[in-house]
Amino acid sequence: MRTDIFLPLLLVLFPFFMRAQAPYQIALGGPGGEWPNTIIETYDGGFVSSGSTDSYGVGTDMYLVKTDSAGNILWTRTFGGTGFDVALRGLQQTTDSGIIVGGYTNSYGAGGYDLLFLRLNKQGNLLWAKTVGGSANDFGNDLIQTSDGGYCMTGHTHSFGAGGSDVYIVKLDAVG
Repeated sequence: MRTDIFLPLLLVLFPFFMRAQAPYQIALGGPGGEWPNTIIETYDGGFVSSGSTDSYGVGTDMYLVKTDSAGNILWTRTFGGTGFDVALRGLQQTTDSGIIVGGYTNSYGAGGYDLLFLRLNKQGNLLWAKTVGGSANDFGNDLIQTSDGGYCMTGHTHSFGAGGSDVYIVKLDAVG
């Protein structure tokens, strides 16, 4: 066999024979649209993704999906009302292995859009929900659990501040 022809040919064709295989792939959704916004790795090696859905719930609702480390879906949850409820980058696992989710809603609150905090246990069950905002539109974007066990979210407000769109920072205690 002539290696002077075979080896260069093999090197040229090799990329076509190799395909990258992901450990797993999941496609999840319904007849409407789903829009994931963030994902975190959980302490157990699984993942939680958050965003919104038009397929499940009663309006555009917050949508969370929890998988184990092998990609098996452990639970899915929707939260919201008849309006528009969105989870953005505000997603974090809490020190007790629960989940805190942040975003905004016009289904609940003081008027317009308001910041929405959701606190879930590790099984995805709602422990509490809290809206914060004024009579105009206020949007939550990202959040953290603070060193005292509370939660802090940032976003922007049209209800408070100097006018227009101002930075909005809201701090809650551990029980909302």
